[in-house]
Amino acid sequence: MQPTESGPARVETRDIEVRGLAWFAASLLISAVVITLVLWGMFRFFEGQIAGRDPEDTPVVAEQRRREKPSLDPAARFPQPRLQSNAAEENARQRFAEERVLASYGWLDPQTGVVRIPIDRAMDLVAQRGLPARAGAK
Repeated sequence: MQPTESGPARVETRDIEVRGLAWFAASLLISAVVITLVLWGMFRFFEGQIAGRDPEDTPVVAEQRRREKPSLDPAARFPQPRLQSNAAEENARQRFAEERVLASYGWLDPQTGVVRIPIDRAMDLVAQRGLPARAGAK
């Protein structure tokens, strides 16, 4: 060993403390597992909340799903682009169907007695009877 200006050269006589390093690694691993489980639970919880707020399928989507066989291939399940070949005609057809529903009488729920009436008739009834008001409203 060569002496230096500050004194003779020395060699490190002890190694790193393995027990402390093992405790640190174990606690780091346990923390990672606990955090992963907490995040997984949070994602499941929030997914459930979002799924509960999803609107019901429209009749068109429900009919399409009923007709098509379920596939295990994700590429086959992905919806294909539905391009409109004649947009003006399709829009006019849809508008006509909506107008026919809005201008006709019909049952919405026969069990509870809920019906639909034409918009013009509904406006006449509101004009005659007025809008319902809550008791105590100022």
